[in-house]
Amino acid sequence: MKFSLYKVELSIHNNALINMNHSRIIFLDYMRVIAFTLVVIGHQFNNELRKMAADVSTHTTLRTLYSIMADASAGGAMGVVIFFLVSGYIITYVLQNERPLEFYLKRIFRIYPLYIFAVFCEIALQLYNGIPTPPLTVIIPRLLLIGDFFDTPLALGEVEWTLRVEILFYLFMGVLRGINITNKGNVLIGIFVITTFVLFEMPPFPLSINFHNAYLTIYIPFLFIGAAIFCLEKNVANPLFAVISILSMFYMHLILIERYSPAWGRFNYAFIGTAIFLSSWLLRKYFVQTKWCSFFAELTYAIYLFHKWIWDFLSLTVKKLDFSLLNSNVQIIVLLITICTISNRLIEVRGVRVGKYLTSRLFKKSA
Repeated sequence: MKFSLYKVELSIHNNALINMNHSRIIFLDYMRVIAFTLVVIGHQFNNELRKMAADVSTHTTLRTLYSIMADASAGGAMGVVIFFLVSGYIITYVLQNERPLEFYLKRIFRIYPLYIFAVFCEIALQLYNGIPTPPLTVIIPRLLLIGDFFDTPLALGEVEWTLRVEILFYLFMGVLRGINITNKGNVLIGIFVITTFVLFEMPPFPLSINFHNAYLTIYIPFLFIGAAIFCLEKNVANPLFAVISILSMFYMHLILIERYSPAWGRFNYAFIGTAIFLSSWLLRKYFVQTKWCSFFAELTYAIYLFHKWIWDFLSLTVKKLDFSLLNSNVQIIVLLITICTISNRLIEVRGVRVGKYLTSRLFKKSA
């Protein structure tokens, strides 16, 4: 009898583990961690990697490794590509069950609370350093992530541009969900290809004179490709049509890069980033959920929001502390992770919970 009870308890435990693993798409957690790692390396260590790669006193094998890492992390672009592929995939996934209003409400409480907190923290730090507070005509569009329509300068060390793209993608996908397109793979992918082609033929948006020129036009295809990969996985789209569409959108991205940001045409970040995502997707059944990966995946958004503009401040803090037992960059990273963990727990997680609670109340379903 005791043995039978033990078998029942063990069976329940195993089923719980299976359900827990299925509640997360594990390979996406790994992709998130790889993505933000590439972004942080690209923004903070790329120059150092290039110097080490050019140092003739370093072993040639290490120089080759440094060169590969420098190219892979250039400007954080490969990380951004992976982020967009992840987002396109997961947004299409959640829209299989969520209605437009429910989807929008959850995305608002997922994105805006921590983002707004980060923006005000950046303003406070700038004020501390003697930089005047921006006028409300800048702050309001910036907080709403609609600055592209008002020529609003980018916040958070300029990483805000990706969120502006994400918000427009959310709006677009919510509309498609409202007309019941998101579960019709061939139609959905066809709309993606047509939209990419229309943007390809239209004037670039948004216009700028720096790296971020035409970033919506250039990078929206990766969100569409991520969504198309999901449709391919769920067998809701013709495989040949999906593959041809993915290749077509990727090709248009390459042409757009040469057209609007030719300096980036010498890097293979788009191809390698997409190859990393596709390889991980094909091998997704072999990824194992680990505590360290889940922990850092949860911090992805916070690290992305904070890492660039707060780095110099953390560097000065480390110098003042003068703690020589650890490398200064290691200390900065530890401080960054600490700040992001606190922000995640106090703001991001609670914001997500509020969004789930409100939708459960509005739609009378379990959060």
